[in-house]
Amino acid sequence: MRIHHIRLTDVRGVADRTYEFGDGVTVIVGPNEAGKSTVAEALQLLLEEKDSANKSSIRSIRPVHNDADPTIELSCTTGPYKVTYRKVFGRTAKRRETVLTVHTPRPESLTGDQAHERMSQILDETVDEQLWSALRVQQRHDVGQADLAASGALAAALDAANEGGSTLRDDGSLITRVEEAFGEFWTDTGKPKKVLTDADDAVVTASSQLAQATAELAAAADATAEHDRLVAQLRGWRGGLGELELRAKETAELVLGLASMKSALALATQGVTTAEGELERARERVAARTALVSQLTTLTSGVEARRALTEQ
Repeated sequence: MRIHHIRLTDVRGVADRTYEFGDGVTVIVGPNEAGKSTVAEALQLLLEEKDSANKSSIRSIRPVHNDADPTIELSCTTGPYKVTYRKVFGRTAKRRETVLTVHTPRPESLTGDQAHERMSQILDETVDEQLWSALRVQQRHDVGQADLAASGALAAALDAANEGGSTLRDDGSLITRVEEAFGEFWTDTGKPKKVLTDADDAVVTASSQLAQATAELAAAADATAEHDRLVAQLRGWRGGLGELELRAKETAELVLGLASMKSALALATQGVTTAEGELERARERVAARTALVSQLTTLTSGVEARRALTEQ
């Protein structure tokens, strides 16, 4: 059986949660009383009990502080069947529900006791019940030796491991080989032999070397990335070098032009200084002429006055 997801709603302390199961190993982690063992317990009740059951195991999963009904939903693939199976363990008949939807190999949709019986048939057809029971280990239950003598799936797997030979019941060669292989690495009292401890030490050493090599590889990757960045930056600078040379040439020509303009400015400044001196001297001459004109005007007035007296 391959479980895809289990959804619990109002199951003990779990209000509504879906547990997804991937292709590998799924580990459910949480503090005490978080509901980890509730998942396995709910799966067992879903597959084994009818929604009308009033056992203590059903009553124990009902939430304490409300009147809600526990709902358990399973999506799984078992043999050729891919199914979605849901039960509501209601407190009254009207609130109970069992729904089975078979997606493959052919669609089926059943409810009530028919759904429960059909799911039981599918499990009987595709699941080794003894092996399935042995694999279910719950909290507060002692882990003992599982009775797998009647497990057909396990017997078939052991036969296949026995190189296609006779069954385990008829031939003990597989057990003999297992014991021999065990004796290569462990003592009769269960202590590891030197070959195993040396292998463990070698694993530790190899793990340390691997960690060091991984760190060095990461450092090399960082250095490579930095090298690539610098190369790209250098290429960018080289790409702009032609433009910079053109701008430098233009700047040099501009500097030469500025030097010529500076020389012309010096000459112009000198000419302005000379012109300012000549202007100042011209102003002085104008002032002297103005004084002479004023003096001539005064003299002319005196002459006219004397002329008038003379005529009188």
